[in-house]
Amino acid sequence: MMLLLMVLTLPVLRVQASPVTFTGADLLNLPAVSLPHGQPAFGPGSSIVFDLVEDSSILLSIALDDLVEDPANLSGSINLTRRTGDFDPHLILTDGVRGVGAFISDNDGGGFRGLPDVSLLSAQKIDRGAISPVINGVGFPELDSSFDLFYNFIVSATGVSVSIDVLGANLSISSSTVLNQSNGLSLLLVSDLLAAGETYQVNALTLSNALVSEPSFLAFIGFPFLGFVARRRWLSRTTLR
Repeated sequence: MMLLLMVLTLPVLRVQASPVTFTGADLLNLPAVSLPHGQPAFGPGSSIVFDLVEDSSILLSIALDDLVEDPANLSGSINLTRRTGDFDPHLILTDGVRGVGAFISDNDGGGFRGLPDVSLLSAQKIDRGAISPVINGVGFPELDSSFDLFYNFIVSATGVSVSIDVLGANLSISSSTVLNQSNGLSLLLVSDLLAAGETYQVNALTLSNALVSEPSFLAFIGFPFLGFVARRRWLSRTTLR
């Protein structure tokens, strides 16, 4: 009984597990993830699909404070599939009021645009504000192909630096928008300003500094240990008989 109590009263610890990749279906089970636009459909494999989306809609919102070690220095990737010809996914870091980010565009041979000062109009929609000059001709994923969008956000007291990388091409911007980190930071996947007909398939999300809680760790070491304790007690009773 004493050994059992020792296991059950172990302190809750956070263990760094970097990087960690979640499938699209995994994201639906994460408490840190909300779906302001509504529940997506399941796609091929373990992907999720947002279809018939509205303009500038927040599709995925991922609260970072309890999920990553350092939300102010966030990097990783999101794996998407381009299923429609018109396809302009936006990735934004926000404090719930303002945000900074970037998006990839299918126009003019594929391009990048920065989003230096985004406003959240509601829990469902954004106003992307002014956008940085387009970087065109960088290439774009073929229709029905999957690709990684690599991202890095560095938040400071004076603004946010953003870098995204797709198919080996890079966009980097520095914004003077100051995010209030005490509000908590979230990563958003947002639809285009004119999203009619666009479909967004999310296959996986990788966080470079994700955290795994002690209860998850105990699933691997605690329960086998409890089984060992129970077996010893059973053998002891059998021997006494």
